[in-house]
Amino acid sequence: MLYVLFAAFCIAHLAPFGAVFVYLREERRTRGAWQVFPRPLAEVDPSSAYRSAGPMVTGHLERAPSVVRLAAASSLLFGSMFLPGLAWGLFGLIAAGIGLLSIPGLILAASLWGVGFKLLRGEEAGAHSAVRVAMFSIYFNMLLVLGALVCAVFVRDAGVLGFAALVGSYALLSLGQAALVTRAAQEIAKHHGPTCEDALSVRLPDALRRLLERRRARVSGLA
Repeated sequence: MLYVLFAAFCIAHLAPFGAVFVYLREERRTRGAWQVFPRPLAEVDPSSAYRSAGPMVTGHLERAPSVVRLAAASSLLFGSMFLPGLAWGLFGLIAAGIGLLSIPGLILAASLWGVGFKLLRGEEAGAHSAVRVAMFSIYFNMLLVLGALVCAVFVRDAGVLGFAALVGSYALLSLGQAALVTRAAQEIAKHHGPTCEDALSVRLPDALRRLLERRRARVSGLA
């Protein structure tokens, strides 16, 4: 019985490799969903006398934009951590009962797995769903970072500090991934029109919305 449990524990940690295969398969399958969207060549300068003409179009997209593909791949990768997280959660539950603390993380991981597929499909509803999950990820991981900082200040046990550092580092990565998902959702909304963009924007905290807008403006200036 112990050998079976150990084998299952090891197999669970191979899940991230499976996420790569799933992403490559799904990205190819969903390319057709993006080929209905026009591909803008360049945005017209707002100060131009010809700004009413809008962006020039030279055909249609062949696949999801790079930011959407990257966000989808990261969502599947982080989502695949559900299985290793479940294995460690069960171990913690059996060992000391602390496995219950992993439940919110498991819910987030399962949600991110679904977000990866929704982003690649490029649907308006999928963009809104991705933002909801990203907001949950931001709030949850901010709490984890805060908890790790509290441990760093008040705890002197080396083992606890090491665990807190690991959790805090993963939470910081998750915060960056949540911001990437939000940016990808904005990209999808842009292809569905101003109404979708406005509806998506109101879901974002003001600070995050301003940060993403500044980053988008900086990237546009470099293009």
